[in-house]
Amino acid sequence: MPDNRALKKDGPEKVVYKGRILEIVEQPMRLGDKKMTFEMARRAPGVRLIIADTSRQKILLTKEYRYEFEDYDYRLPGGKVVDTLEEFNSLGDELLAGAALKKSQTGVCGGGWYKGKVH
Repeated sequence: MPDNRALKKDGPEKVVYKGRILEIVEQPMRLGDKKMTFEMARRAPGVRLIIADTSRQKILLTKEYRYEFEDYDYRLPGGKVVDTLEEFNSLGDELLAGAALKKSQTGVCGGGWYKGKVH
């Protein structure tokens, strides 16, 4: 079994397709003497929030039907911040994250906008 820690980038990535919401990227890679190309689909990331009621030691989760699972799953509330990769890339290192969630998604309302780092 090869050691994946030895997997290294072997040159700059190349954007081979750029659409409005995603791009397809090829990344040359090397594992020892073997060269390969990884293909990745990339889109603007979203955010997830942890909404906690510390007095009751509970956090808020949303229940969503996921077509890819053909079932429901539970997740932290959140979603898209920007619609396109171009918008996201123009933000640089800082990202505006809206803490005001739609009441229809969470049943609660936060307030304001906060500026923070992308991690």
